[in-house]
Amino acid sequence: MPDITGTNADHDRRYMPRIELMGMVDPGWQHAQEILQAWTYAYTTFYKTFTYNVGGDLTDIDVYDTAAMVTHLFHKDFTYNVGGDLIQILITRIADGDTITKDFVYNVGGDLINITVTAVP
Repeated sequence: MPDITGTNADHDRRYMPRIELMGMVDPGWQHAQEILQAWTYAYTTFYKTFTYNVGGDLTDIDVYDTAAMVTHLFHKDFTYNVGGDLIQILITRIADGDTITKDFVYNVGGDLINITVTAVP
């Protein structure tokens, strides 16, 4: 089981795919993979709450250890532009504050042209 609290990262590195660029592991990408793997495990295993804006768009997902919501594990925030396009997803691991951000860029025609992923320990 992956470490979803961020307290045993060295142990759980064996579960992460190693991304190598010119023979070197990119630590930023590796950290992003760690957070995404932990998020995926927590999301599929633990209790979730969902928040929507008045237009019906999903704005937040919170993951807790149980339905009693004692321990907050993750927060996922969705941000939209005025046209209703998704422009950012921010996942926060609550235990250590580590985040992963996905920024979405659209051209003037509204087509998605770029996605940037950033992990911050």
